[in-house]
Amino acid sequence: MMRAGQTTRVAVSRRARIRALLRATFVAWAASLNVLAAPQASAQVNIEHLRADEDRRGFSGYFRLDLYVRTGNVELVQIGSLGQLNYVVRVTTFLIAGTDLGWKREKRFINAALLHLRQVYRRGSRVRPEAVVQINYDESRLLAFRSITGGGLRTSLYRSAAVRLWWGSTYLFEHEQLDLEPDAVHPTQTSVHRWSNYLTLNVFFTEQSTLQWTIYVQPRFDDFEDHRILTEARLGAVLSKPIFLVLTFHLHYDSQPPDDTRPVDIAIRSGVEIEF
Repeated sequence: MMRAGQTTRVAVSRRARIRALLRATFVAWAASLNVLAAPQASAQVNIEHLRADEDRRGFSGYFRLDLYVRTGNVELVQIGSLGQLNYVVRVTTFLIAGTDLGWKREKRFINAALLHLRQVYRRGSRVRPEAVVQINYDESRLLAFRSITGGGLRTSLYRSAAVRLWWGSTYLFEHEQLDLEPDAVHPTQTSVHRWSNYLTLNVFFTEQSTLQWTIYVQPRFDDFEDHRILTEARLGAVLSKPIFLVLTFHLHYDSQPPDDTRPVDIAIRSGVEIEF
């Protein structure tokens, strides 16, 4: 039988272990929540959550700013911004610009930017032709320059007050220039034809909260083993209109990445967005 003092020490020890476990869990969760990569400026870009509301005619826009600062044992500063301007009449036009910068101990380790222009033609309620032009770069993936041009069709598979499901298929001509070492195996320049397919799901839980999930698959027309996959899930909640709190999970896979880069990038981002 345990004495009173022993029982007290065991209880204190258990509470200490529980506090340590909770502290470790919180630290791991906080670290994962603040993993800031450059999802909007990587080789693939998800623009589905940025599409203009085609029922809202005229001009509208969107702006997001992310800031993460850490000091002490690790000196880290990361800044991300993304802006958009929409114009909706019979043709929906939207222009997107974004940048990501990051410094660790005063040395820059993230430098990426994006410019994206898209037009969607309203030819019916279900099928809509669209055209796209984009340029971007991303030093973290050794991408010195990338440009794409293309066009395709966007089709509504299901639509209700609470759920919307779209599928799209697009031809893309892609040109890339990579910042590689002279003895690199991967070509420093490529110009290829890709077939971009995407599925996007929007769920409106309430007027205050939404979920969006998108997946892209982009193989080369002449070599399906050379393909890229992007999936992104976004959970948004209204703080006070027009301010939204957003949590995003982003995964990007490249079957043939450049030398010294990994095939998979994962990012979890939390931030505040403003719509106008």
